[in-house]
Order: sequence, then C-alpha cells, then structure tokens
Amino acid sequence: MSAKQGTFKRDRLVIVDQQPIVLQGLKSILGAQQDFDLVASCSDRTSCLEAIRNLTPDVALIADTLPDLTAAEILAIAKAENLPTRLVFFTESDPTTI
Repeated sequence: MSAKQGTFKRDRLVIVDQQPIVLQGLKSILGAQQDFDLVASCSDRTSCLEAIRNLTPDVALIADTLPDLTAAEILAIAKAENLPTRLVFFTESDPTTI
C-alpha cells in the first residue's frame, strides 16, 4: 500500500496450464485474492508468450507440463527478450508415486 495514495498495488498475473479444470481452479482461487489482478489465462505456447509479451504481467504462473513449451524454452525466451515478468513454474505430481 502506498502511504501517499492509500492504494494497494495488485500484481498483474497470467496463468498457464493446458488443462481447463486447472485453469478454472486457479482463476477462481487467485482471482478472488486482493493481491492479484488476473490479466490472462492461457493453455498453449502461443497464447502464453503473447500474453507475457503484450500484457507485461508482474508474474506468470506456468505449468511445466505444456507439451509445446518447456520451462527451459520459456526461460531462454524471457532472457533473450529481456522480459520483465517474473516466471513461476509449478508441476503436477501423481500422489500415488510419492
């Protein structure tokens, strides 16, 4: 919160996962938080990169299970293009293998 303005800065957020149910769940949970302004949800490489490049969110929450975009690839692209977005990767695991 800014003392001068009395306003709270919300982090602009993009979420990325190929599974619609995961996207909907993340949108429901994170969209309800006062800390985030959900600016896009994406399910593939093209829309993910387009959202990060054009919307310049503060944070992109990205599943590392996208078949057409690996974590290493998006990190390399973000570095090469000097994108300011903080990238946070998450993984899904099978609880029966733990």
